[in-house]
Amino acid sequence: MNLRRGHSGFDVVAPDLPSHRLNAGLLEDAEEVKSAIRGCAGPVVVAGWSYGGDVIGLAAAGEENVVRLVYVSSIPQPVQEDPRDGDIFAASLSCSGIGTS
Repeated sequence: MNLRRGHSGFDVVAPDLPSHRLNAGLLEDAEEVKSAIRGCAGPVVVAGWSYGGDVIGLAAAGEENVVRLVYVSSIPQPVQEDPRDGDIFAASLSCSGIGTS
């Protein structure tokens, strides 16, 4: 995970997603991002580009310190099912406390 201070004075965290290695996918990536979110003092803005939009939607579900999701070249998915056990993850615009503007 990379942490640096941005030009605007905000901390920027860029997790190394497990899917960059073998035998990992969306769910593992979402868990890695969720861990990064939990390691940040709020409020947290989470951004995802392309496939990363799916990742942030799952990762931010239920995380109260997340105040915004930013989708870049990605279409927000309102609900995602975990194929391992059928649990439903509230995602993207349906996340509790997530702004839509």
